[in-house]
Amino acid sequence: MALEIIITSAGRAALVNAQHTGTAPVVIARCGVSPTTIAATPATVAIPNETKRIATLAGTAVSPDTIHLIVRDESADSYTVRTVGLYLGDGTLFAVYSQADVIAEKAAASMLLLAIDCRFEDIAATDISFGDTNFLNPPATTEMLGVVELATDAEATTGVDVARAVTPKAMSAAVTSWLNDRLGAGAPSAFMKSLLPSASAVALRMALSLKGAALKDEGHGNGLNADMLDGQHASAFATGAHLHDDRYILKQPAGSYAESQASGMSVAASRTGYVGGWARGYSISGNSDSDVRAIYGAYGSSETPQYAYIAIGSISGATTYAQNNALRVSAVDVRWGNSLIWHAGNDGAGSGLDADLLDGQHGADYIAYRGVVQTGAIGDLAGNGIYYEQFSGFSATLLTLNAFGSTGPVQMRFSYGGDLEWRNKQNSSAWNDWRKIWNSANDGAGSGLDADLLDGRQATEFALLTGASFTGRIYASEIVMSAPGNAIYCNNWGSVSSAMPMRWFNNGAWSWENGSGSVLMSMTTGGALNVGGAITRSGYTVWDATNDGAGSGLDADLLDGQQGSYYTDVVGRLGYTPLNAAGYTASDIRAKLLTVDGSGSGIDADLLDGQDGSYYSNVPARLGYTPLNAASYTAADVRAKLLTVDGSGTGIDADLLDGLHASDLIPSGTLAATGYCLLPNGLILQWGRVTVQSNSYGSITFPIAFPNACFHIHSGVATELGNGDAQANCPLPYQVSKTGADFWNAAPTASAWWMALGN
Repeated sequence: MALEIIITSAGRAALVNAQHTGTAPVVIARCGVSPTTIAATPATVAIPNETKRIATLAGTAVSPDTIHLIVRDESADSYTVRTVGLYLGDGTLFAVYSQADVIAEKAAASMLLLAIDCRFEDIAATDISFGDTNFLNPPATTEMLGVVELATDAEATTGVDVARAVTPKAMSAAVTSWLNDRLGAGAPSAFMKSLLPSASAVALRMALSLKGAALKDEGHGNGLNADMLDGQHASAFATGAHLHDDRYILKQPAGSYAESQASGMSVAASRTGYVGGWARGYSISGNSDSDVRAIYGAYGSSETPQYAYIAIGSISGATTYAQNNALRVSAVDVRWGNSLIWHAGNDGAGSGLDADLLDGQHGADYIAYRGVVQTGAIGDLAGNGIYYEQFSGFSATLLTLNAFGSTGPVQMRFSYGGDLEWRNKQNSSAWNDWRKIWNSANDGAGSGLDADLLDGRQATEFALLTGASFTGRIYASEIVMSAPGNAIYCNNWGSVSSAMPMRWFNNGAWSWENGSGSVLMSMTTGGALNVGGAITRSGYTVWDATNDGAGSGLDADLLDGQQGSYYTDVVGRLGYTPLNAAGYTASDIRAKLLTVDGSGSGIDADLLDGQDGSYYSNVPARLGYTPLNAASYTAADVRAKLLTVDGSGTGIDADLLDGLHASDLIPSGTLAATGYCLLPNGLILQWGRVTVQSNSYGSITFPIAFPNACFHIHSGVATELGNGDAQANCPLPYQVSKTGADFWNAAPTASAWWMALGN
């Protein structure tokens, strides 16, 4: 199925030359892959969620409008591919393809090998190039080396395929077929080969021993009457109407074989001259004509044969053999001798087929239906199986297992009423009683089911209707008394006489009594609560009309309708805060005065902290130095002052130096085996090590991407891995971008140190 690869607008723009008069060559440098499906359009400039960009790719133009591209990833990465993008050397997305189904799945232990053939409708494929193509396998053409499919013998003989290559065997088959079509099968013979070198028609006639008459008499219909044909007179050949009365015998010459062929016609065997019906047709004999080893023929006593037969073996008495010891095919069946052979057309019910196995199982592996049995006889059944049990007014399906065993016979009964029962017997004893099997249709009240648990609980966890006693707490949403005046007894002492009954009456009233029958508390129908003695709450007396008043200790909430706080608020009651005249001192007066002194108060003191006002107006004296006027103290004044103390060792920590921060002057980066260094002028140095297999490609990714470009990259001399004393070629870079570089190693597997410069 053709896949529509989208050439992006940026990719087409890259193909246009600087003069806008034609196309310019481009180089596809990487293949990006992503697990995300996108709706690719010419406006697409990047692939979302890109897993990686693979630099190990190769391709070439295999025709003016077609390129063949192979992408290879031998890394330990694992990923899914639904979107593929082809990138140019400058990072431009040249083409993209995406689909919902997975294009490829790569595991860590596998290699991704993706082959892409792109056919362009309006772009010259020769304008697109790739890197080294040493692992490329393009489709082969008459001008391009590549992969080609081999033609079969039939395809080579047909001779119309323009895409497949012909093997010597297929060529031989094609030439042989061509010669056979023109000269006949097996030609040319040795005799014909002697004629082929003849230089002229005269020489050919001489080789054929033809005289001058042959020039006008040779060929079909010319009446030439030769004396012999291939050295044989006409009597050695059978004429067209020739009939054999008995058998046509081919005798085997020494070291050869005899063969009879009839092409494009039927071979007839007639029973003419054989009286008594049909018996024999074609036979194959041994050392003598009478030693018949195999026969194919027809058998029957009438004009129409009853059946055809094939017999193999030493045969005497063909009629008897054809009847009893042959494969016989008639118009109605197929038999071996007189035994019917079953096939898909005559098996099934009523066929009489007695198979050894049914679905791989013997008959003994299945339970058989044994017929009708009366109830009185089911205890003495002698065969396993399913029985129809009958009794007066009763019928059931009975399953009997292990009927022959001396121990453990089992019977299961399915009655017409829906019950399921079973019984067994042990040793030679009598049958046990029938045991009902309960199910959702016959359990419940009256079923007789004696379960071990009820809702997961033992019977001891439930109370009986009468005579039940409890320990612990009892929770109930309702307790209904069987008759008015009945009671619930509360007893923590184990004595009925000390129990405290609570009684309910049908008029809604209730009472609680002590063990002697005295009412401790009761409630009338109208809701009045009556208590037989004093009432306390948490040990405190509850007051009522009979125990309040003077000396009762009652601490009321209100007095004449007011809280106690109303009466303790003396200021609120007076309307002002009263002073204690006896305790109001000069200090109290001073404190009061301090609340109104200060600026604007009109209070003019003679001293302030023991000093006259002139003391405070002498500011330089108070400061200990002459203050500067901030309004007239300029930056130049500050700079002049600073110059008197700057220089090494001053400890001045400036924010900038010649307009630059310290971070702009100090190189930064990572000092590791693979690292980088950022210099203040923008130059970036990056370094590391790469290992590449023998005669293979490799790639690196820079620790950081160059923001603008990579100016230069080189690799250092290394030693072959495993051979520390041998100097060798090292992996050399052949392609570089802002994010990484690609290497080629022509030597045995080796490592190289690399360094790159850029900004």
